[in-house]
Amino acid sequence: MPSSTGTTVMRMTAFDADDPATDNAALRYNIIRQSPDKPSPNMFYIDPESGDIVTVISAKLLDREILVSNKSSHRNPPSGTEHGLCTAG
Repeated sequence: MPSSTGTTVMRMTAFDADDPATDNAALRYNIIRQSPDKPSPNMFYIDPESGDIVTVISAKLLDREILVSNKSSHRNPPSGTEHGLCTAG
């Protein structure tokens, strides 16, 4: 059975070696692209601080027998660097 809307399905984690008392160690998460973009280009939401990824569309639309795979690209750039990027799927 697919996850219900609002269900946490994954948690992204990242670590920064900068001094935690500085702004350079602050990490924020952001989904920059989701594939496939159907049935919705925004099937998941990521909490920018915790990295929790939750469903935001109907469970029927997330049926893995209908959708072969879901991939999301996430960005979590620490301050003062170009960017960090990873893909989960």
